Amino acid sequence: MVERLRYRVFLYRLSVSPYAKQFILKGAMLFTVWTGKSRRPTRDLDLLGYCENNR
Repeated sequence: MVERLRYRVFLYRLSVSPYAKQFILKGAMLFTVWTGKSRRPTRDLDLLGYCENNR
């Protein structure tokens, strides 16, 4: 339960940061965000990060 709260706080802080559009949520936590219900217990948070390498 504490881990889920940590994830919620982290995802909120990421969503309001300037880096929000550089990360994509994946995995079981994504289904929890979509449905509001946990399909299976998860102990991690999967993110895909990307950036442009234009200099």
